[in-house]
Amino acid sequence: MSEKIRIFLVLTIAVTIAALSGCSGTAQEAEAPSACTEISVPWRLKQIALDGDAGWALTLENEILHTDQGIGEFGPVRKTEELCGGPDAFIAADFVDHETAFLTYFSEDGKDMVIDRTQDGGQSWEQTRIPHGNSSDAGFLYPSFSDPQNGFLLYCSTPGAGMMVKLLFRTTDGGETFSPVCDLTDTLTGYPQGITFYDDKNGYIGVTYHGQENYLYRTQDGGLTWESESLPLKNKGRYIDGFAPVFRDEAGDGLLMLRVVDDAAEYRLLTTRDFGNTWTEAGTLPTETLYSYSAGRDGGLFLIDQAGVLYEYR
Repeated sequence: MSEKIRIFLVLTIAVTIAALSGCSGTAQEAEAPSACTEISVPWRLKQIALDGDAGWALTLENEILHTDQGIGEFGPVRKTEELCGGPDAFIAADFVDHETAFLTYFSEDGKDMVIDRTQDGGQSWEQTRIPHGNSSDAGFLYPSFSDPQNGFLLYCSTPGAGMMVKLLFRTTDGGETFSPVCDLTDTLTGYPQGITFYDDKNGYIGVTYHGQENYLYRTQDGGLTWESESLPLKNKGRYIDGFAPVFRDEAGDGLLMLRVVDDAAEYRLLTTRDFGNTWTEAGTLPTETLYSYSAGRDGGLFLIDQAGVLYEYR
């Protein structure tokens, strides 16, 4: 997998939508993908990354899947069971290339942040643990690697009374060690839903539950400082849930999903060709729920709903 595929994983506690998802309605603008196809796979998914015939997936049952022969030939390479909170605990992955993947979760006793990594397509795994006893509780971990060596890890506590601890860590040795970058508790308003770094300096964090403006933050100095981004939306509704963007390639071609809530909720798609220096609103996707999304085939995108069903938009 030569292209770095960044995946945004929706924070499930922050998305409360009663309706079932699927391919319903039509895209409202011609630039947005309008053809929606459900892809049948024998797993309920959380995340997927596919480049050509090579790819990875993470299931709702916390299994890591790998394929070298296309989307219909995924097979399990690892299952994580000793999690803080049991089988329904929060777990996230970042799939860097066809050989390299990172998996993040909390240890069963809740005392450590755990980062599992493979560089051989899931045949063998190594583990790093970061004690977090002085940080807060076992909440959420979001990984983002721009290449097999350089990556970031965002720790978030579970929210309480509107507060959430948010700490950013960094690795430059492929996840063997992590060092703290900064405390983002007072910097990021709202609750983070995902993180994307496209190199060792530039990245984004998407947040939810904080009005019309503070839904996407950007750094250009390796996570030391963050600024809220204001995007050119035709209608901002009453509030916006921001997701971390997905970049297809090293040229800056990318996608961004926003959940805009007015009388009803809709998922807006924005596109960029310069790593987010400029964004163009492409339209509204015909979906009612979202768990995660990633770059798809032939310029499209993959979307996974909250039931773990995989769809492809082109």
